Amino acid sequence: MERSASQPALPAGMGRGSFQVSSSSSNSGVQAAVPGGVPFQFRAESSRTTPSRDSHSLRPSLERALKHVQSQPTVKAPSFATYDPQQPAGPSGSGEQGRPTRKSSRDKNAPSARGRQAVFQRMKNLTFGVGSPRYWSQQMEDCETECKKDMMMIAASCAALGQKFTDQDFPPTSRSLYINGERPSSSSRMPHEVTWHRITEMVSPAKRHTPMEVHEGSRLRPGAIDDTAFLGAVAMLRAAGRPPDELIVHHDLSAGVVGVRLFKDGEWVYEVVDDYLPCSGDELACGRTSVRDEFWIAMLEKANAKVHGSYEAVQRSTELEALEDLTSGAVRKLHKREAPTGQELLRLLDSRQEQGCLHLAIRRRERRGEEHESGLLAGHGYPVSEVEKGKLQSWCSLENPWLRGGYHGGRSNVLGRQETTSSSFTMDADAVLSQFTEVLEVRTPPAAWSCYKVTLSTDRPSYPLMSARCSTQCLVVATQPDRRWSRQDSYLNGIGLRVHRCRVRAPSTEMHGARQDPKANPFEPLELVRRRPLGKTRSACLEFSLEPYALYIVTVDSQYRCPCCVLRFACSADVQFRELSAPEAGHLLAAQANATPSSEVDGGGGLTRSNSEVSSVNDVGSGESPCGSTLLSRRCHCDSPSRQGSWWSWALGCS
Repeated sequence: MERSASQPALPAGMGRGSFQVSSSSSNSGVQAAVPGGVPFQFRAESSRTTPSRDSHSLRPSLERALKHVQSQPTVKAPSFATYDPQQPAGPSGSGEQGRPTRKSSRDKNAPSARGRQAVFQRMKNLTFGVGSPRYWSQQMEDCETECKKDMMMIAASCAALGQKFTDQDFPPTSRSLYINGERPSSSSRMPHEVTWHRITEMVSPAKRHTPMEVHEGSRLRPGAIDDTAFLGAVAMLRAAGRPPDELIVHHDLSAGVVGVRLFKDGEWVYEVVDDYLPCSGDELACGRTSVRDEFWIAMLEKANAKVHGSYEAVQRSTELEALEDLTSGAVRKLHKREAPTGQELLRLLDSRQEQGCLHLAIRRRERRGEEHESGLLAGHGYPVSEVEKGKLQSWCSLENPWLRGGYHGGRSNVLGRQETTSSSFTMDADAVLSQFTEVLEVRTPPAAWSCYKVTLSTDRPSYPLMSARCSTQCLVVATQPDRRWSRQDSYLNGIGLRVHRCRVRAPSTEMHGARQDPKANPFEPLELVRRRPLGKTRSACLEFSLEPYALYIVTVDSQYRCPCCVLRFACSADVQFRELSAPEAGHLLAAQANATPSSEVDGGGGLTRSNSEVSSVNDVGSGESPCGSTLLSRRCHCDSPSRQGSWWSWALGCS
């Protein structure tokens, strides 16, 4: 393939689209090659067609209404082998100096954010490289706006036709229940006999205006469809004071239509469903609560089932996947080496909750649903609500969101105020460590944090470069495609993260006006400050602090070929953000071999600057410079024409 004139040359020995992967679980053997500095734009013809219909007797306005009532045809999952890397290159869209704006984050040419179809269309029309910066909650707000518009048009068309909405893409048949569309899989615990009823048919006449309200004291009940993992994620949101019914953007039960937003593969999408619900006998077969006329959780689960193809796919979900689908946050399982003792675990939970993290404790030693002699239900999540510090011992307060089960013991029980099925209970540090096998964590950044997004793959890697003018907290999340798109029982590919730092060394005043050596490696010396080892999960996340005026590069490790990976950065302040060009990426790969692990590579919290840097800053005068930097004005020399666009001027914000 001939290289265009605007396309930068690749480093010596690297072919475009080449990559190296390792089948070993070790992180050290995983390396990806550089793709080039200009992102590709992959385009595919849309498979969307308009269904034919007999409309000779309908007015044009009613004909348009029918288009919204009748569901759009299902879009099949894309085959990644159809991507053509010879498509012309396009701009990365990083925005002016990589700073977020309050303008709509939606691209005019982007596909509509409509649930499963939107995900598959986005996978067909991948645009690699850096996306436009925005605020963390901005895309969610855009998604809700689109959902409300669609919902109002559907409700209006249903009123004009005098009929309720029926979702043909997710009909009330076995096609929506089972993965194969006909019968339950041999390994699943799905019910065989299911009937479908609308909410208005099941709710009592006195409660017909409140079926979507959340009753504060209601408890969760898994249905015949074993949806315990999904309900556990919902329980954690309720315990944290985050009403999960906020995910229901809009509903109109008179038209039988409900709109729900969910987070999939790096973006919020919305799904529109009807109000038909599966029933087994005289009860709901899906998740429900102890209040008979409460249906909001059943509608959340139905939208989640539609996005993933069936209710059986929801049954096969994990708590980590459900938490990410509902919150968009960074999810992970706490490792035992982070807190080997009970007291250290509670200290860790306390410090993380001060940063806004939520935690869910799970016991998995028995078969799911079995009640242990302590009263805890195996495979059921218990949200951690509070950590109480004592002089001699610490206590942990947990919520019991389930209709049955509880905890025999704890401080409240000793005082005679706790029942087995109480809605909350306390455990000491040792009991938490011995009774639970897993503690899951989710962190959602504040809505005002800046958000940066990068799309890459093993065939088209990307190396984001960032720099800040002040100490900035950063949360990075790498997400690979959901395994449920390809109906896999587990993730076959492992992904990991590495964060490298290069402290900018500006030349001395004696070198004023000298040109930069073109053969010099700008990333030397390079430090490895954070690392997330390979893990076969959907997402990998890291937290680190950006040191002022230092360069940070984030790389993704992939065990095997990954057709698409979405990197999301949440920063507490605006940063300069772009991806490396081909020559720069070649320098980075060369410097990685000699990168030295930093003392903070396995630690948490913020990064401290070395004594030499602190002393050098203290020796600098406070004169003003054209770039606005006061502390580094003597080192910057950004008024020199020969230094415009250099590494140090970019890091100091002078480019």
